[in-house]
Amino acid sequence: MTLADLPILARSEVVEQVRKEGSLLRLSDGLKTISNLTSGSTGVPVQFFSSGMTNSVFSTLNNPHSGIENIRYMLRKWATLSGPC
Repeated sequence: MTLADLPILARSEVVEQVRKEGSLLRLSDGLKTISNLTSGSTGVPVQFFSSGMTNSVFSTLNNPHSGIENIRYMLRKWATLSGPC
């Protein structure tokens, strides 16, 4: 699967998905999720969820010398969630 395979969602579709389903990750996935909001620069903030996987990426980008273990962890965790492509 590549980024091009993922659907492009309208803002309204994201809002509706979060309203109906909440986070797509579950406790059984082993990743804590955190509810966030966009800045609302277009008038209405949009709720979204991030996970420890996301935090690992940002940590690595902000401090690449200490982030290699975060990358390894993230890749192992992603592989268990996504299964074969």
